Amino acid sequence: MITACQVCRSKFTTFPSRQKKRKGQFCSRKCYAKHLSRTQRGAAHPMFGKRHRPESLALMCRRKKESAVRGPESPGWKGGRYLSRGYVMVALSLLSDDEQMLFRSMASRSSGRAIPEHRLVMARKLGRPLRRDEVVHHRNGVKGDNRLRNLELSDHATHKRDHHAILRELRSLRRQNERLKSLLAMCRCAGANTSRIPA
Repeated sequence: MITACQVCRSKFTTFPSRQKKRKGQFCSRKCYAKHLSRTQRGAAHPMFGKRHRPESLALMCRRKKESAVRGPESPGWKGGRYLSRGYVMVALSLLSDDEQMLFRSMASRSSGRAIPEHRLVMARKLGRPLRRDEVVHHRNGVKGDNRLRNLELSDHATHKRDHHAILRELRSLRRQNERLKSLLAMCRCAGANTSRIPA
């Protein structure tokens, strides 16, 4: 059956059964898309001004979660370890089933699917999950260095005091550095001035 396209008016051949359907009135997908953009934009769209019902939103959310691919099967999988604010995070899926049950309460509050590695190392050493009031301190100040000898368990007050002491020491070192730089600059200036004096 030969018919004319509703958009570009070109003749094309189609089956009678397709001609009865809306898509069958256009010669290509491009023309059909043009038709939709002209006739179903803004207030002309059949869903304009309508909102999804709460039941529909809940159903869509549930289906999206069920169909989501996580872990090694996910196309965005990067080995289950990543950095967050300088700390190494470990995915729960990398742990054994027993460890997952034991350490699930320590999972990150934001994602719920990863644990900070330094807390995991300390929890493995103690054989129990860490409490919220327990803090793991990096002795050398490097957040990614999670060797057991570099970690020490403390509480929030002690941890804060240790960090304040480190900051005080850094400030004093910076002041000493500035003083040495100014002395060095003065020595260079004095040396340049004496070299210009004629003999």
